[in-house]
Amino acid sequence: MTINYTNYKTKVKKISIHDDVLKSFEFDREKKIIHLSVSKHNFHYNYTIDFINVIGCSMSACDFWGASERIFGIQHLEEDKRVLLPLLETKWKSEDTLIKEYPYKNRFEVEILFVSGDFLNIACETIIVDDRIHST
Repeated sequence: MTINYTNYKTKVKKISIHDDVLKSFEFDREKKIIHLSVSKHNFHYNYTIDFINVIGCSMSACDFWGASERIFGIQHLEEDKRVLLPLLETKWKSEDTLIKEYPYKNRFEVEILFVSGDFLNIACETIIVDDRIHST
């Protein structure tokens, strides 16, 4: 499944990751890709979620609600709930940048919430979910 700026409001909610486990988080700085390897809960296979043209991410690891390795879910953040995109745009406009016009208008922000109460927010252009079975 491919999700972009034109369809993220309907397609992000179709990503079914409740109770799955985040196995690895990789960021390729040069390509601006975040690659997540996720294990399907109670099954023995992994799948991947790639975030393309990432302009920001933020993560907590405090176990607010108690320790757990499981994911609660993923959601897109409406404009009034976004954290990263407003911060990045404000910083861009306040910096002495070579490119004067803010170039990241077609990005959206998602939040992955963990059962522990922790979160992973990512601002990107595209999400690719590869849920073909990858044996563990």
